[in-house]
Amino acid sequence: MIDLPFDEEDIENAHELSAKIGALPGSHTGGIGQPAGLLAEAVLCEFLGGTSTVDSNREFRSNFDFVAFDKRIEVKTKRRTCPPQPNYAGSIPTEQMDRQAADFYAFVSIQFEQKENSSPKIYRIPKKITWCAICDPRFFMTNAERFKPGDESGTAGYRQSRDGYSLNYARMGQPQDWLDHMRLARENK
Repeated sequence: MIDLPFDEEDIENAHELSAKIGALPGSHTGGIGQPAGLLAEAVLCEFLGGTSTVDSNREFRSNFDFVAFDKRIEVKTKRRTCPPQPNYAGSIPTEQMDRQAADFYAFVSIQFEQKENSSPKIYRIPKKITWCAICDPRFFMTNAERFKPGDESGTAGYRQSRDGYSLNYARMGQPQDWLDHMRLARENK
């Protein structure tokens, strides 16, 4: 796992972009979690030296988040109040898998200082952003477990709200290994 640098400006930019575009179709939080997702995408894109798929008018141009090392990356973000662990799982709702065209899924965790137990949950004050795992869609689908609404998953007893798939971070590619491989491949071109 790799901790990603971020600052107050990154947080403000994510909130501004989220307000501009509104809740995306299929959002199960009605857009409440969207600033966190946008923050994770921007921070990882910058860390990898990638090119965002959000244009200068802050409009989305594709069905993945950014390009880095000539690979299309789709970021999947989890909001939490504790540090991520290797046995935690990354998940993808079924309806998102049908419309996304990424070469890799990057799983990112944002640890917050506070959480309100409302429905949906509201998280406040990001304190740490961690790139937890990465894998290609074929590996994910071959190895992930299917879940349905109401299913309990993980050690925290989280109840799923919709159909999807999940896979433990430890079973996926580790970010540093992937990054080293991509850098080496670029050097050998």
